[in-house]
Amino acid sequence: MIRDLGHVIDREKSDIGVFICLDKPTRPMLEEAALKGFYNSPNGKDYPRIQILTIEEIFQGKTAETPAWLAPIPKAPAVKKARGKTARLL
Repeated sequence: MIRDLGHVIDREKSDIGVFICLDKPTRPMLEEAALKGFYNSPNGKDYPRIQILTIEEIFQGKTAETPAWLAPIPKAPAVKKARGKTARLL
């Protein structure tokens, strides 16, 4: 499946792909991901082209390593809840 993701990255001309799995990645999975090399960003930092995250890591707050401008989903600002009376709807 990692190899398939690598082909999709190439076909779609993507810089980075993230593979999410339930269990820890196996050695062959890690080796296949490493074969894709690194994305060299304009800021001079290198990022693995294929990154593997487990569901557990995601729940612990880990995210894929990406340059700031590649962040897939920006966080919405916190909503302040109004205290006191509820406004009348009708």
